[in-house]
Amino acid sequence: MGSLFCCLLDRAFPNPTSMFMKFTIAFVAFLICFCHCTVRADTFGSGTNLFEIEFVTIGNTGNPPDTSGNPNPAGSIGYQYRIGKYEISEDMVNKANNLGGLGITHNNRGTNKPVTSVSWLEAATFINWLNLSTGNQPAYKIDSGTFQLWEPGDEGYDPTNLFRNGLSKYFLPSADEWYKAAYFDPINNSYHDYPTGSDNIPLAVANGTTADSAVYNQDFAIGPADINLAGGL
Repeated sequence: MGSLFCCLLDRAFPNPTSMFMKFTIAFVAFLICFCHCTVRADTFGSGTNLFEIEFVTIGNTGNPPDTSGNPNPAGSIGYQYRIGKYEISEDMVNKANNLGGLGITHNNRGTNKPVTSVSWLEAATFINWLNLSTGNQPAYKIDSGTFQLWEPGDEGYDPTNLFRNGLSKYFLPSADEWYKAAYFDPINNSYHDYPTGSDNIPLAVANGTTADSAVYNQDFAIGPADINLAGGL
């Protein structure tokens, strides 16, 4: 089944307890970034295959869960982490493919378009490459194309989370991690209805960064906007 993955977790804190089945595929190309959030880019690859991923720091550890929506409860995280500000682009995956021979296939819409029609396993393979290419432990145990749980005796084994490796730096976000980054307002200690930091329906646009706008409901034939032109806060 084709899928779109958008966010990466970069964490140097205790492993989350969210299970593998809570992993969410996100279709929103922007995250809340309040004034106190830190945005920093990490660099991957080399030469003509160099690229950056911008991460936003998500603090306010131990925030309350949202109990008003579905899933319920959602969004309570007890550690600080960083999450990708934008979706992963075709260019990023192509460069990782070039350097790592990953063989990830996807739709071809344009360099800065969000990568689509990738499986969860392909997304996990990309994440593992991000780790391995920067000298870190792979996040997911994949053997001959088959996903496996980490076991006692494996380096980085964490009995509280058998799905992620405890020594890895980059991960696919869990549902709770993504939910908090998208909807939680640390200033008011509450949740918004939309990832634009508002309870008002965002203006539907085809592309751009207009305030209180988002790319959605457009004709399927138009295709997605560039990852950094998918709306504005």
